[in-house]
Amino acid sequence: MLALDSHVHCGLTIPFEEILSLWKDAKIEGGALISPVEEIYNRYDSDFVDSDYYRQSRSRVHSYLESLASRWVFAYWFVWNDFAKPREGFAGIKWHRHTNEPKYKYKSKECDDFIEHVCSLRLPVMIEDEFHNTMELVNRINRRTVVIIPHFGGLNGGYVRLKQAGLFENPMVYVDTALAYPGEIRDFAADYQVDRILFGSDYPFGDPAYERHKLERLFTGRAREQVLAQNLLALFGRWEGIHDFFKAEKAGLCFFYIFNMPSRACFSPLGDSDQRRRNLFLPGLKSRQPLGRAGRNAPGQNTGPQFNDNYRGKAGGQDCYFSWRRPG
Repeated sequence: MLALDSHVHCGLTIPFEEILSLWKDAKIEGGALISPVEEIYNRYDSDFVDSDYYRQSRSRVHSYLESLASRWVFAYWFVWNDFAKPREGFAGIKWHRHTNEPKYKYKSKECDDFIEHVCSLRLPVMIEDEFHNTMELVNRINRRTVVIIPHFGGLNGGYVRLKQAGLFENPMVYVDTALAYPGEIRDFAADYQVDRILFGSDYPFGDPAYERHKLERLFTGRAREQVLAQNLLALFGRWEGIHDFFKAEKAGLCFFYIFNMPSRACFSPLGDSDQRRRNLFLPGLKSRQPLGRAGRNAPGQNTGPQFNDNYRGKAGGQDCYFSWRRPG
């Protein structure tokens, strides 16, 4: 069964060869790489001021991670207070600080511009920060792209506090299992299902083999496949199931049918606005163009209801088609 580690630290101080050895032992085929914090900023100085040394360090580690990207290996762009824009080869954004570490300039125009840029690219954003900063960032992103909460929120104020605040009711908020308690994972799966759970180890702080084994004790069958790999591939637009269809039927929402689509749709009411129809969010969908009211189903589907619109775009390098229709 395919397994991908969605949260592992890799850089010049933790070379990829070290990770590959651990992944091989744990039968993990790839995952998402995040720079060690120490290569981004001085986490031990709460009054840290950015310097040429750390700017060069960030450039080096990002170039290194970019060089490692492949079919099942993804790289995160680690943002700091220069708010440098991510290069094209990066699959997501890492936003990180702990209590007593240097603070992000959340109120700066550069921060605003960075958030807008990331949302326009639909890049998933992993947020690891204090509770109030986490909630503020999620609100500013405002469902325009996926947010990932690592460790089931263990370093974002705690799982229970985030759940009580209603964060996980947001369908654009995912969680990763790195160092998370099994009871919290069970609770999330029971209340929100498994579509937004990502397997992660947080190496070198967690052991990839143990973290995988933890999930294999919790899940079986299709749920295990989703958590170990398929959810991550869908999130990054690399899900490889051709001619698979995802259909969502929720009260007050439209029905969506996705064809040849290596990604899962996220849903919002469309209303009657043509513009809103054309602004559907699909993780991994890099470009899209409306095909108009073609009066036919998208390729790959020859039966079933006709749809209001057909669209075509690219995700994971493949053509994909999707359509919608109003309830009733």
